[in-house]
Amino acid sequence: MGNAKKRYTIGVFIDSFMGSYQGNLILGAHEEAQRHGVSLLYFFSKNLSTYFVSFDYQHNLVYRLAGKPNVDAILMASALLSCIVGKEAFTDFCRFYGDIPFVSIGMEMEGRHSILVDNSDGIRRIVGLLAKVHGRKRILFIRGIGNNWESIERFAGYREALSRHGLPFDPLLVLDGNFQQHTAKASVERHIAERGLDFDAVVASNDDMAIGAASALKARGVNVPEEISVTGFFSMSILSIYYFSHFKRSSRPFS
Repeated sequence: MGNAKKRYTIGVFIDSFMGSYQGNLILGAHEEAQRHGVSLLYFFSKNLSTYFVSFDYQHNLVYRLAGKPNVDAILMASALLSCIVGKEAFTDFCRFYGDIPFVSIGMEMEGRHSILVDNSDGIRRIVGLLAKVHGRKRILFIRGIGNNWESIERFAGYREALSRHGLPFDPLLVLDGNFQQHTAKASVERHIAERGLDFDAVVASNDDMAIGAASALKARGVNVPEEISVTGFFSMSILSIYYFSHFKRSSRPFS
């Protein structure tokens, strides 16, 4: 008994159990934990916030329950948790955990191991394929949450790709989707109602929003992708229902 091997526990910080991003992250963590014989302890408590923004900051107290007595390492969904307060405030928040081994997902953090998605390059490739191969010239972009690091990088990639392929940037072709299917659907419906079908492709910052956009177009009788191409970003299997193009992300590990 005294020589029993210690079973390590990893604390997983995440804002929600809902959504394709969260679902894939949780599934991957669970599979690897089983493979390596470690335990997972989830700390689920919404995005980091402050009392100036909403009452979510009260939920955030759950994250303070993690520490050396109950976790040996932390897996932090940084891009999700920081999307309201921003990177600087999130970095200050993480100092609370001192020297506990720490991996950041979706956002590079100085002095921490980080697992990143090459967001800009992924979107540049998508826009490039739509422009060069499919001849699309009016590409509507649905971005995620304003302070979300991955959202910022994807939007930057969209603008860079337009410039690279000689396509003008039209701010009226940029919609907010909040990374949510219903929000993206409502944004596309509103755009069509106000401006008509003045675009020939949609690039969404994630697959949930792509599904919302496709739903809005199909409700208008638009053939997707024959008339208007729609792309997502995370390669969810459900995308095959809509028969539109989507691209697998590429990842870059940092240490």
